[in-house]
Amino acid sequence: MTGRNIQRIASLAVVIPICAQLALAKPETRPESFVKVLISSQVGLFDESSMLQIFQVQQLIPFPGLVIDDQGHVISFVGVRWPEFALPDAQITVEMANGEKYPAQVVGIDQRISLAVLLADLKPSRVIRFATFPQKGQLRFFNLGPQDWRTSAPFLLKVEEKAGVPERDVQVGGLGKSYQGWQSSVVLDREDKMVGIVTGTRRYPYSRTVEVCEILPAEVLRKSAQRILESRSDIEAGWLGAYLADSKDGRTIVTRTSRGGPAEKAGMRPGDAILKVNDQPVEHRQRLIDRIRWVGAGQSVPLTFKRDDTVQTVSVRLTRRMDVLPRIQWMVRSEETWT
Repeated sequence: MTGRNIQRIASLAVVIPICAQLALAKPETRPESFVKVLISSQVGLFDESSMLQIFQVQQLIPFPGLVIDDQGHVISFVGVRWPEFALPDAQITVEMANGEKYPAQVVGIDQRISLAVLLADLKPSRVIRFATFPQKGQLRFFNLGPQDWRTSAPFLLKVEEKAGVPERDVQVGGLGKSYQGWQSSVVLDREDKMVGIVTGTRRYPYSRTVEVCEILPAEVLRKSAQRILESRSDIEAGWLGAYLADSKDGRTIVTRTSRGGPAEKAGMRPGDAILKVNDQPVEHRQRLIDRIRWVGAGQSVPLTFKRDDTVQTVSVRLTRRMDVLPRIQWMVRSEETWT
């Protein structure tokens, strides 16, 4: 084999993976099981000092949706807007790839992971296929951009499971500077099987081309949807009934408790520093909130906290949360979080 041939082979070895990545990232390759979920939402502008509503605007909010069976059931990760889907007068529409629109109704919502299961009178040509989340390889992220669907072909670098919650921290390369726009993305493998949904993104501190995504694996989504379809009801998130704040020394502090709420009934007071939940260390308040939600309403969970110089462990029976408070918090800047 001549030196020139060796050089050509080496060039092809570099070009072929790049071409494969570009081919994988074409927007027009969107699977037919993908739909748009539209909810008519009333957005109010509030004065933060008086908490009085100034005016209200009606707008359509889009979310990526996936058809999961031939009966017209659709799942969609709706994030913090799940209380709007739970309203009895919610106006929801499913838009197919060909532009056809169908009214939809809510079968149930998994409040723990913000997953809505809908039913529409549609006849899908394809349904989504689920697959196990890979430990390495290449993924494709699909999401709704400002105008239409968009896709990327990042490389999967590292997967870390997080104790006490279903999400996984996944390092990926290839999202670039637009990483924030990939939240709520559907994650596909090379066979167009769904392996998860992105619930959050953040910049990786040591690289400009690597981002960290919090991803719900497909198996968690499948089991959640199956449970909702069997019960035809919501899966309620756990609620502690406390305001939480992160202290300067890295502890999660109870700043207020709800009168008659789970935290107060368990004997917790403002100033308590929560150290563990369900025997898992609490790194920060958001991790605590995620774990409390995942345990679910009606369940008991051990909480370890420090008061003055004494460490105590109590069993807290969680209840359903008050929906109005998170909706108000969207419009209010605060160093506290209600859970």
